[in-house]
Amino acid sequence: MKRTLLLLGAFLLSMNVVFSQAAFWSEDFASGIPAGWTNTGTDAGGQSYTNLWKYTTTGNHSALGYPTTTLHSPSAANGWVIFDSDSLDNAGVQGPQTGNLTTSSISCVGHPRVLLQFWQLYFNGFGGTRVIVSNGSTSDTIEANADYEYIFNSTPNPSFRQFDISDIAGNQANVKVTFQWNDGIYFYWQVDDVALIDAPANDLGISRAGSFDYYQYPQSQLDTMFWYARVTNHGTADQTNTKAAIAISRGSSVVFTDTTLSGVTLTPGVDSALIGPNLWTPTNPAIGTYTSIISTFADSADAILFDNADTSKFAVTDSVMALDNGLYGGSFALYDPTSSSPSNEWANVFYISQPDTLTSILAGFDQLFSKYSATTGAVVQAKIYSLDNNFNATPLFTTESKMLTSSTFGPRTVPNIVPKMVTLKVDITTGTPILQPGYYAVSIYSTSNDSTIYLASATKKPFGAYSGEFQNGQPVAFYSNTQFFLRMAFGHNLNLLYCNWTRNPSTTPLYTGRPVTFTGSSNGSANAQYNWTLNGLQSGWYQTYNSRVFRDTFTVADDSINVCLTVTDGGNTAQSCKIVRVRVDPLGGVNDIQGVSAFNMVPNPTTGAVTISAEGVSGATTITLTNMLGEVVKHYNETANGTFSKPYNVSDLSSGVYIVKIQNGDNSSTKRLSISK
Repeated sequence: MKRTLLLLGAFLLSMNVVFSQAAFWSEDFASGIPAGWTNTGTDAGGQSYTNLWKYTTTGNHSALGYPTTTLHSPSAANGWVIFDSDSLDNAGVQGPQTGNLTTSSISCVGHPRVLLQFWQLYFNGFGGTRVIVSNGSTSDTIEANADYEYIFNSTPNPSFRQFDISDIAGNQANVKVTFQWNDGIYFYWQVDDVALIDAPANDLGISRAGSFDYYQYPQSQLDTMFWYARVTNHGTADQTNTKAAIAISRGSSVVFTDTTLSGVTLTPGVDSALIGPNLWTPTNPAIGTYTSIISTFADSADAILFDNADTSKFAVTDSVMALDNGLYGGSFALYDPTSSSPSNEWANVFYISQPDTLTSILAGFDQLFSKYSATTGAVVQAKIYSLDNNFNATPLFTTESKMLTSSTFGPRTVPNIVPKMVTLKVDITTGTPILQPGYYAVSIYSTSNDSTIYLASATKKPFGAYSGEFQNGQPVAFYSNTQFFLRMAFGHNLNLLYCNWTRNPSTTPLYTGRPVTFTGSSNGSANAQYNWTLNGLQSGWYQTYNSRVFRDTFTVADDSINVCLTVTDGGNTAQSCKIVRVRVDPLGGVNDIQGVSAFNMVPNPTTGAVTISAEGVSGATTITLTNMLGEVVKHYNETANGTFSKPYNVSDLSSGVYIVKIQNGDNSSTKRLSISK
């Protein structure tokens, strides 16, 4: 019965006591940081400081706009200590900072096996949280929190930590323990109820646990899931038949248990083993959220149960596959990989176990911090690559390109914000998006080359699929543990709505003062609605049109604009966005420039013959006809003597509008000529 309770996790989760082991030394900070402790540190420039660690009863005071987060330790009512990097930033102690809080001398004589315990709450960015144990002649450094545990809003509140420090502290008379915030640049570390205890005879602990790759697992991609546990023997006796077991539940119902692993014997001390995998091959599980508890136990009853279990959650979905667990952890600026200086596009790597139709990519965007404004008017797009065994990438599909709006970004003022997800439908014009079993990368980038767009990333975990960067379509710097908010969505409807648009003239750039025609296409029905939005990224110029085709004459100044076509057909929508460059018309735009007097053209419009005349011109004179693409189609060198008048045959030119420019010395005039046949 006891082992069953351990397996299911109910006993471990409901008990809130440490069995039988009293501390021979402890500190709960009821009177603040004790006299005799040292409290020193340095800032980014190496300047020395004292008192960087603080006594607190309220928790962190972030510079980034997050609310205070307090440690719920057993003695939290009388206060605890904190290294608050963001608060120090506000006070002018610029990160990265290093801060050491060191106890006074502790006698461990008569205590050959010593365990260090404490409660904590931490969130550390770009640095380490360490415990350094010394005895006057030797020391040992322990990484208190590994990088795979970094999550927004920190560790579970509170988190119990226990380390065997016998190799340094055992039977030593001059032991000191240092809590070190090491070269960290953001957030905080809160510590309370520090204790040294004699190691009990029987004490196992899970120092690391890992599971399958996905936090959201689509029914179409159900595959064997696995769990591992790194188990350490903190006791003084051999732990025979040490096992790791898994219990999976949905709501209050246990749906799977596994105790089939063979037991191992762990000897005293820091002897540890990676135990697993515990396997589950799900068969038609219901859609919903599942809780997995991996626990460790041996033949002997364990004295300290806080660290005997690790709890995690995952979801079975109808169509969505996600590496992230929904908790915010960081953000990465997006750039344009097609620019002259390509930077990175960010990618997640997925394993597809069953053939299925990819319908869209879901991406979560962030405005970095609440004090910054959300970027609107920027355009993003996703790509899907297939990967071989060496992670060489072959591009397969692209998604629609979509313009971000203010509604894309949610307020980020509280912990655990989940960024709003943007749906980018797969462009089925680039191929039928059926993925066969294998590895694939999903990347995201900005086509508008706007570095203020941020893709949100999620928490880190020890056994995650790869994530990383692409440069020019090639995978580089792939690494585990960072899951971006990039998700695959599957379905079985190949009739996805899509759209595209073209423009005439099609050359880039457009010139101010010249007409252009935008034409949209879609696989929507005859009742589909077409909505055009032109958003000037720099000028703020904004227009909206509702038709399949629209024509306009650009009067915007030298600028870059987003042209977006959104098609709505029933309850479905699709969007296609592209950046169009607009430049000042080198021919002077639509307005006639009267530098030459009495400049005239008759007839205008014409079917093929036109007489060009002017007054006040003398000597060498040129006449140039340019089409709306900026191409010179006719050029004449003439000589004038005060007045000028001459017929020209332009019947070989196509119907349309042309720019006629007469140049005489430093004087020139420009007019439009319309040819209509």
